[in-house]
Formats: sequence, structure tokens, C-alpha cells
Amino acid sequence: MTEIVRALFDTPATAEAAMRDLKVARIPSAVIQRGGSDSTLREGSDAIWHRNASAWQRPMVTVAVDELYADAVTGILRQFGPLNIEERLAQSHRR
Repeated sequence: MTEIVRALFDTPATAEAAMRDLKVARIPSAVIQRGGSDSTLREGSDAIWHRNASAWQRPMVTVAVDELYADAVTGILRQFGPLNIEERLAQSHRR
């Protein structure tokens, strides 16, 4: 089954570096893209990620990958310090 892994970053350079490392890792079945595909957006988590990436003007990396490799993708993305979307949403609601 395919899993979608997303990460928001502070800078385009950080997002590009994460994408480079993902490509170098040659993870089987991984489809890596900058941003999200509007054609796959629907209400729910996809739409929330896309809206917040746009609103915060932060680059997003989206990876579609077989669930067997999702942890490897997540580990690589975490090395680049992605933003914690849940934490940022909670902070914005407290203001």
C-alpha cells in the first residue's frame, strides 16, 4: 500500500537538500515532489497540509512511497528539521 509522507521546511534550500538525500537513498517506489499535487487534494489531511504550507509560505516535500519504506523516508526528512505542523497550529489557535 502507498503511504504519503510530507514535511514542511523553513527554507527552500532545506527542502531541496532533503529531496537530494531522498534521491541519493534510492528508496524503492519513492515518488518525490516539491509541494503537493492539487489533483490529489481533498478535504482532510491533504488539504490541511497544502493550506498551511501556502499560508505560512513554507516549502513542502511530498513523498509517495510503499508503506515498507515510509519509516526510512521519515527518518531522512527528520534529519533536516521539518516544522511541526501540529505544534504550529496549536500556537496559532492560542493567539
